[in-house]
Amino acid sequence: GVESAALEVREAIDRQMALEIRRRLRAGGYDPARTALFSFGGSGPLHACAVADMLGLAHIRAYEVATFYFMFQLQPVGAIAHVQLCGTTPCMLCGSEELIELCRRRISPQPHRVSEDGRFSWEEVECLGACCNAPVVQIGRDYYEDLDAGKLEGMLELLAAGQVPVPGSQTGRFSSEPASGLTSLTGYRNPELSANAAVSRAVERGDTLVGVEAGRRQGGDA
Repeated sequence: GVESAALEVREAIDRQMALEIRRRLRAGGYDPARTALFSFGGSGPLHACAVADMLGLAHIRAYEVATFYFMFQLQPVGAIAHVQLCGTTPCMLCGSEELIELCRRRISPQPHRVSEDGRFSWEEVECLGACCNAPVVQIGRDYYEDLDAGKLEGMLELLAAGQVPVPGSQTGRFSSEPASGLTSLTGYRNPELSANAAVSRAVERGDTLVGVEAGRRQGGDA
């Protein structure tokens, strides 16, 4: 119930943080519910209500944050990966509908449903802002770009085998240069770099799937 959710939230967000959130709220230009939910890592309906109670806000203030931002999950997600698939115009024109059909076949016929083995889930999201590298999916913290159904299926197989695919372009593009290769500024590419800064950082940190941990905790009150 709400009481147990509130206890869980309060263990994750200490009183000092709540005081700081209230102070910043009075100063203006600050969203306390979003900060608290991010800090807790959970956003089921009861967790959102508990966050609102802790901050002295109406329940709707926290719930509207949890439902607006798609990094918050109101239902359980897969134990290995939750696939967030961009379905807006550039990605759709470049084949995202094939990726959606693959997710329906390989994971679950409906979004926001965990696969039968409990390891995967998926949803269609709004623009991920990587239109030059469409179609794109986000898994955990990272983007996987220049996809087709075969490449995404291969990624799911790697994940199921306990491996994490290297983020970024899946066709070998360094960033968002033309698919046919650079046509200008060719002298500015460092041949010693095998990946751009975002991909290199993701590989270095090795935390692509960290975001799944929060989703696992949210199934009890969804």
